Amino acid sequence: MKYKFKSKFVFVVSIVIAILISNYISVNADNMNVMNDTEILANNVSATKSNALVSGGGHVLQLRPDGTVWSVGQNDGGQLGNGNYSNQTEFVQVKGSNGIGYLSNVEMIAASSSGDMIGNSIALKTDGTVWTWGYGNDGQLGNGSTSTTNIPVQVKGMDGVGFLSDIVSISMGTRFATALKSDGTVWTWGYNYLGLGDGTSVTKRTTPVQVKGPSGVSVLSNIIQIASSSSHSLALKSDGTVWSWGANSSGALGDGTTVSKNTPVQVRGLGGNGNLSDITYVSTSNGGNNIALKSDGTVWSWGSNTSGVLGDGTTLNRTSPVQVKGHGGVGVLTDIISIKISTLHSLALKADGTVWSWGGNSSYQLGIGFAGSSHTPVQVKGENGLGALNDIVSIHTGERNSMAVKVDGSVYLWGDNNWDYIYTGNRIITPQIKSIEVEQAYSLNQVAGDYYTSTTPKKYIGNVEISKMLIADIESGASHTLALNAKGNLLSWGTNESFQIGNEMNNYNNLANEVLGIDKVKNIAVGSNHSGVLKSDGTVWIWGKIQLGIPGEISTINRSNPIQVKGAGGIGFLSNIVSISFGNDSSYALKADGTVWAWGSNMRGQLGDNTLIARNVPVQVRGAGGVGVLSNIVKISAGENHVIALKTDGSVWAWGSNNYGQLGDGTYTSRSVPVQVKGLSGIGNISEVKSIDATSSQSFALLANGTIRSWGNNDWGQLGDGTKSTRVTPIQVSGLSNVIQIKSGFDHSIALKADGTSWSWGDNTLGQLGDGTYTSKTTPVQAISKNGIGYLTNIKMISLGQYFSVAVSSDGMVYTWGGNNKGQLGNGNIVASNHPVSLSFFNQNVMQNRYDERNRLITTYFYSNGVLYSRNYTYDANGNLLRVYNQIV
Repeated sequence: MKYKFKSKFVFVVSIVIAILISNYISVNADNMNVMNDTEILANNVSATKSNALVSGGGHVLQLRPDGTVWSVGQNDGGQLGNGNYSNQTEFVQVKGSNGIGYLSNVEMIAASSSGDMIGNSIALKTDGTVWTWGYGNDGQLGNGSTSTTNIPVQVKGMDGVGFLSDIVSISMGTRFATALKSDGTVWTWGYNYLGLGDGTSVTKRTTPVQVKGPSGVSVLSNIIQIASSSSHSLALKSDGTVWSWGANSSGALGDGTTVSKNTPVQVRGLGGNGNLSDITYVSTSNGGNNIALKSDGTVWSWGSNTSGVLGDGTTLNRTSPVQVKGHGGVGVLTDIISIKISTLHSLALKADGTVWSWGGNSSYQLGIGFAGSSHTPVQVKGENGLGALNDIVSIHTGERNSMAVKVDGSVYLWGDNNWDYIYTGNRIITPQIKSIEVEQAYSLNQVAGDYYTSTTPKKYIGNVEISKMLIADIESGASHTLALNAKGNLLSWGTNESFQIGNEMNNYNNLANEVLGIDKVKNIAVGSNHSGVLKSDGTVWIWGKIQLGIPGEISTINRSNPIQVKGAGGIGFLSNIVSISFGNDSSYALKADGTVWAWGSNMRGQLGDNTLIARNVPVQVRGAGGVGVLSNIVKISAGENHVIALKTDGSVWAWGSNNYGQLGDGTYTSRSVPVQVKGLSGIGNISEVKSIDATSSQSFALLANGTIRSWGNNDWGQLGDGTKSTRVTPIQVSGLSNVIQIKSGFDHSIALKADGTSWSWGDNTLGQLGDGTYTSKTTPVQAISKNGIGYLTNIKMISLGQYFSVAVSSDGMVYTWGGNNKGQLGNGNIVASNHPVSLSFFNQNVMQNRYDERNRLITTYFYSNGVLYSRNYTYDANGNLLRVYNQIV
């Protein structure tokens, strides 16, 4: 929150499974050559690249350069292949045949969705044989049985004679698999609800059958690429034509009909005339939609058109191909070299290295910085929303997320964090940098979520963390701050009168210290005197001054140890949460289904349940007028006694106290159910909002065009419109554009621009504006640099407390300024500052760095909890970083 405010809704990602190691290492990319051998792919995508990862929904497979396969995640059907059925949170090695030794000499892997008895895995060896493991209830293992297995079995030959051989490519559908032979024929096995293409309706095929030719005559041949979805398959011929078979209710087969086919049919041309030709690549998804790339760089699509995923400017299903339009629907998309499609959205890579997206965007999977679908291509923004993503060589889609690989091997992620079903809900709204830590060469050995908080994608470079930025999320209360580092650990500093910084040691800490006893943190929230976290399993934990929220505890209790928040009615625990935000004496949680839950004080109707009754367990926020429930919410932000919520359609809704017009509905009437925030100067309703922030008695909305709207209390000029007049409907903050983040404190506000500069306005009696003065401002002023020369730049993240401000730079530095009587600046003293100062860490000071003759970092000596360590870096003969490890000196 803020102190009376909110917890930032952390839009973070993880399209994929991120990789961590036992010791957190931050590596400066300037001092090394990086390895470009890590690639991460989506469902139904086969991976052949060294260190490639494929997601099966609930589990992930990794193909390492030595030809071994490793797995992590859900294992209810033995899909991890490690000989048991226990879920794994660290990578385990896939066993060999009969559980002896380990699977080796693998050159390609694929995985199917997990859950409901459909999670399985497949591997292609260099000798052309195919191996499978996991659920086998529909014959999808191809070994002649319907038994499930937790170790690899070899796929048999036709009719169970011998073994399948001479395979050059594999693809995994839902409960079936497809393989391409070196002679251009296609073989398939498993569940046969029209999906196998063998001309029969036999429910299950436990060994491979050959895909027939058109109308069941002869066999399909001259195939160079295969792609399978949940219930249909595509095959690309060497002559550039496309053939399809399986379910066809939405036109997925592209033959001009909606009639399903059990043998291949040819995909038609535009408008159903002629046939699609000159195709070089095809992609399909479980949503019954398809996309194809022509040799001339144009893109064609057909099938289900949910959310405009076909890119033709409509949401109409297409039974034959249509051409993807150009940006804004003008002309057609051209110069494309790579394409990918998911159920809800599509990606295209241009020859100039830029990325374009279209379709559904409820989870920000389009990477354009705000929600709202686009039925025609839009350009994906660059890291932190700066410019456009470029120098891309590879793209990939999940159901609600996206990924792009740069020419230097770095990987950018954006969208929903539920690809693997291990970590869910957090989102990244434009591409951001993701770190991969190094333990040893080619070591990617522990599951993690995406711990960064930003409005742009995350970046991986091979196995090396390329960012110094240790802080992933940061939130400030009245006089304290919590920060989440990239490993998921918490740091805190400032006042501790109610144990809100998570220990019982002092009245305050003026140095950043680690919060013990809690891990796997995904999102943090800070109230006036209490704090909390959202863990990666979707549960919520709180501590500090807890007035309400724990069953049976109505009186105020100070707690230094985290306590789990109960579920509705006190039954079980709150779960499936994707974001949290805390007010003064109330707390809020956003569920993955877009609903909002609240508990705590309710004197002003701030719980939104159409009552003024305080609640000690979560209740659901009602809909407008008290009818139904609030839904389709993507972000929540709590002020002192009011709340604002952002919907998927870009509208904003508010409830609670309204004594200063902070609800933005044109009145001063408090509301116990949500009302819609009006538009500029009260005309219509506010729209095209991409982010929100509520504070003590005022509210802010960041629009998609980079401008800010504000409303509510303005007695210090904190609304930024050049006046001190209270506003009951939104007005525009003066002189600001290209803003990517907005935060507000008690009586001052701050904005982060796309160029990395920080601008603030409002109360400045303690120097909280950071402009080197103590003069309050009614319009934005720029924060100066730490030494007072020039301005603070290269900022990636901001946060505000009651009378202080915090900024995190892209090089990992944390700067603070303003009031400091309770150590809220975290710089080791209690002296206020009207310019930025550096955050200091308790007992973690770096002593010395050592470099070799090639100016490569080889050793860092540092203290941690009073113990002297060395962090050691080793390189191979080519200068590539091989290993980073810590040891006690």
